[in-house]
Amino acid sequence: MRNISATAKALTRATLAGTAVALTLTLGSVAVQAATAVTFNPGAFAPGASQFTADVLNLKDYSRVDLGTTSGSSTAFTETGYLLVNNASLGSNTFNPTGNRDAYTLYFQYTGTGTQNATNFNTSSQGSFNTLTYSLIGATGASAFTFNGSQQPTVTNAGTTTTLATGSLINGTTSFSANPTGAGANISASYVEQLANFILSPTNSTLRLFGAFNNNEQIVTVVNGGRSFLINGGGGDISFTATGNPTPVPEPASMMIFGTALAGLGALTRRRRKTA
Repeated sequence: MRNISATAKALTRATLAGTAVALTLTLGSVAVQAATAVTFNPGAFAPGASQFTADVLNLKDYSRVDLGTTSGSSTAFTETGYLLVNNASLGSNTFNPTGNRDAYTLYFQYTGTGTQNATNFNTSSQGSFNTLTYSLIGATGASAFTFNGSQQPTVTNAGTTTTLATGSLINGTTSFSANPTGAGANISASYVEQLANFILSPTNSTLRLFGAFNNNEQIVTVVNGGRSFLINGGGGDISFTATGNPTPVPEPASMMIFGTALAGLGALTRRRRKTA
């Protein structure tokens, strides 16, 4: 679920073709940081696709959160979904990278678990993540995101898919607002790139990512008698800040998830959410 608490959390280690690229993603965070431009190469999985450089990736969120059993004052939750890279920004310029959502699609697929302090989504609550795993996917062609008849987020890919990165939770907190309806998360996780040459620069650097999400009640829908809620087309952004030159550390998949988005909650000091 994504609690958008206003703090920026660290990310740690990642390997990229023999060099280390560590990314920190904080959803809904917000510390004032200088953004670092990153050069991405979709041609690594979609032949002929153009490189682009951005300091912000703007996302759309398609997610579901379900409550489970209650033990004492804690109720378990599970969150699953997709985060589509909708467009990008560099400085004050927001743009759609050539071929994005047409010749190729970039999206995160994730699942997470945790606990919160209310027994249903008819009541405002706070909580924390216990686990989280994700894959960053590159798909050829235009992928479509929707909810199926069981109200589960789904993706239909027009072409082949490639796993570009994988990751898992470092830490994260959550919140939900019953009135107005909204949800958010503040999460940090590690990032391990699985496809060489997808990130071209900076190399041998540590990066921090900062994100902000803000969805209103038209985006967040409570279903299943207050036991679940959906985020349908929510949005936010992530940005990058260089922090150093670490020694490469081999480590299995780990990074971030970002789930639901904050609707009418919290002060977000940095927002560059754009939609095409």
